[in-house]
Amino acid sequence: SKSVVCSSYVSNKKETYIFSGGEDLLLIIWKKDKEKKYIKKTNLMGHTNSIVSLLFIDKYNYLCSGSDDKTIRIWDSNKNYDCIKIIDTINSEIDNLRYARNRIVACCEDGNIYFINVISLKKIRSVQFTKDAIYDFNLMDHEKYLLVAGTDCKGRIWEIGTSERALLIGHTKPLSGIFPLKNFNVVTSSMDGTIKIWGLGIGD
Repeated sequence: SKSVVCSSYVSNKKETYIFSGGEDLLLIIWKKDKEKKYIKKTNLMGHTNSIVSLLFIDKYNYLCSGSDDKTIRIWDSNKNYDCIKIIDTINSEIDNLRYARNRIVACCEDGNIYFINVISLKKIRSVQFTKDAIYDFNLMDHEKYLLVAGTDCKGRIWEIGTSERALLIGHTKPLSGIFPLKNFNVVTSSMDGTIKIWGLGIGD
């Protein structure tokens, strides 16, 4: 009934689904029928503010939803999408979710990236990247590097598990996205209307 902010797509040999979340606080499951149309299957309710990111983890059949209500909800598709866990130990609005190294990784408005163990579903650590919001992040080189797009106009590259961080400086407005390319190049998009490609010179 309001803006759709995020979506996720899952397909296997038997069924295909689209999940959508938005400003109406609803997480909606759409199932593809025999006529290749998507029919609403159910609404998943519980969030108290906009749903801004969705992540499906195939290995565990978990659907994860991140929200401006500062929580991540875990919905188990093996249990008819029951909410099996509410992660409410994050002190900021969620902006984006990824899965890496058996961790749910959440970037947030407070400039932190939080790591949640996917087995215990508990927060295990957080890393402060900036005092400003993080709009997007990604992984590179078999999840060795974390790429971070900040609203402070800078991109950051972090070698996970170390203190090494490289800065990508050149945009004049907040970054809206960051994505790895081949040969260790990185592309960033910004609200300044530009897209930049960075040759990092790392790796083999």
